[in-house]
Parts: sequence; C-alpha cells; structure tokens
Amino acid sequence: CLILASPDEERPVVITPNSKLQDGDERIELMLRPGDAYVMDGEMQKHYLHSVPKRNGEDKEHGNKCRIAVVFRAGDDLLVRKDSGRSCENLSPKARTTQIFGRINELFEGHSYTRSEIFNMSAHRMQQRGISGNRKTGADAIVVSGRREDNLERDNFLGLWYAAERRVGAFGLVESCNRSLPIRVFRSSKYKSLHRAVSKCNTKDKRTKYRYDGLYNLVSYLKPASPKGPFVFQLYRSKAGSGPYSNHIRNRDMRARCTALGTMSIQDSEKTIEIAQSPLERDAVASGR
Repeated sequence: CLILASPDEERPVVITPNSKLQDGDERIELMLRPGDAYVMDGEMQKHYLHSVPKRNGEDKEHGNKCRIAVVFRAGDDLLVRKDSGRSCENLSPKARTTQIFGRINELFEGHSYTRSEIFNMSAHRMQQRGISGNRKTGADAIVVSGRREDNLERDNFLGLWYAAERRVGAFGLVESCNRSLPIRVFRSSKYKSLHRAVSKCNTKDKRTKYRYDGLYNLVSYLKPASPKGPFVFQLYRSKAGSGPYSNHIRNRDMRARCTALGTMSIQDSEKTIEIAQSPLERDAVASGR
C-alpha cells in the first residue's frame, strides 16, 4: 500500500508494464490527492512498474515543501517478542562499499551472480541502477539489460554500444573514458539478447542472475543531441594478461568458457552477430573519438 503526500495538489502515479510496450498495453496515470492511497498486489508488482514523476521547477515553486511517499509492504513479522538481554555491538551506519577498478579476486569471468553477491564484493555498487560509479571518480561497472526502446544499443559480446543519460550515471562513464579506466560488464538473465546470462544449475531459483563477462575498455562516446538525451558509449573487451586492468580469459575462449559453465546456451555461443556500422559509428569515426 502506498500513501502520497504532496503540496496541495493532485499528483499522477504512472503505471506501465515492466517490459517493452506491446499492442494492447497501456500507460495508466492515477491522479492522487494528498493522503490518498493505492494497493498493489503481487501480480501487479510482478508485471508492472509504478512511479511518481517529479515536475519541472517543483523545488522552486514550493520552496522547502516536498512530495512524500510512504510504502507499507506485507511480509514476515520481524518483531522481537522478548528482549534477549544482549547489548548491540555496533549501532554505527553501515560502511560504504569501496570503489574498485579492474580485477576483483572473488569475481570470476563467465560465472553468474545475484545482485546482492556482486554488491557485497563491490563489483557493482548500485542495487538497482545500471551504472556503478559517479562523475568525480568515474564508473567501474555496468549491467547490460537491453531495456531501452530507442535502438541505440548494439551487442556482439566482445564489443557493444551502451546508451545512458546523465541522470543515470553517464558522466561516470565519460570520466572513465577520459581516464582510460576499465569497466566490469555484467549481462542480465532478463537481457533479451543472444548474449543473455542463463542459469541451468538451479532451475528453481527465479532470481535475476548477472554473468560477469570481464573487463571492457571504453574507446569512445557520442554526446547527446539534447541536454536530456543519451550518451552512447563504445566498449570492447580487454585482452587477457597479468595486469590488474586485463582479463584472465582470452577473448576467443570466452564464449566457450560461458558455455562450459552453463551460463550461456550452446546455440547462443555458436552465433556471432556483427555490429553493422550505424550513423552513430560513422559520426564517431569522423570525429576521431
């Protein structure tokens, strides 16, 4: 159940399918007034996304006022019925994860992990966002999920075009490109591509998996045509070597490695998709990036 509090006006709650829009799908807007509430059951949360869009100039218009959304979730009872009598060892905030560029000893190429696992080893420090990093120190990892609808992204496994707006961390990738920092690339099991991650070891585990495909070099990027438009980044998988910014597995062996581990289907590993030269690539070549 979600309750919305907004400064003296109705606010739209936007509900859309959590996949690309198909024929018959619709974008729903619920106009809620302050104090209104709406309930989402399990099936709705499984198939739909919801959001309360921020309006342009909202902070200036309402001064210090803000919109507040309170969410009540059904779940297990975590109430402690009886005091154990033991004192808490540490009440300090949880330490921030350390940003790591390059190899991580516990992270193995071709293996699949859950989001929590890659977060706990600082391989990708964002719980939901696709880009890990910031504009000051750079980005260290990305998740390739293929959810864009603008056809800007291409993927042939060893090379890919990755699109992102500044609001979701594009400036971090720009900084990494300028500083020649490597990017850890994870492909999601929900990625609608030949190169998606698969998990055949435990078919009962329905959690999204993320296959680690190694370190990639950011070789170029294209700036957006408008302030809110996407940057488009070109990445290629790094060569194998002994250095901290190189991979363990050679590029020509990586597909076979994933197939042997059961994280890529045999049919997918045998298919090669060439990235046709698009206008974006021609512009990049012409600009010398």
